[in-house]
Amino acid sequence: DIIEVVNEPVNDPPTSAGQGGGNYAEALGGAGQSGHDWVLNAFRMARRYFPKAQLWINEYDLLKKPSLSEKYMKMVMDLKKEGLLDGIGIQ
Repeated sequence: DIIEVVNEPVNDPPTSAGQGGGNYAEALGGAGQSGHDWVLNAFRMARRYFPKAQLWINEYDLLKKPSLSEKYMKMVMDLKKEGLLDGIGIQ
């Protein structure tokens, strides 16, 4: 019913094998024009393969760090523009 498509894209993006998030952002389009094309592409694929599921994104430390909040909100707004996002998590 609900899929958390991307978790912690700001604090732990999957851009380095040394981080906990893995190393697959480039395979999903990397930063691209938006700065977070990999996030958009992950949601596009999720919407295509799971059309009835609610698609969510989640991030932590946003309430403490306004600069992170701005980056996260840019992702959220870009996802909403394409009708790809059904819910957000904020910790």
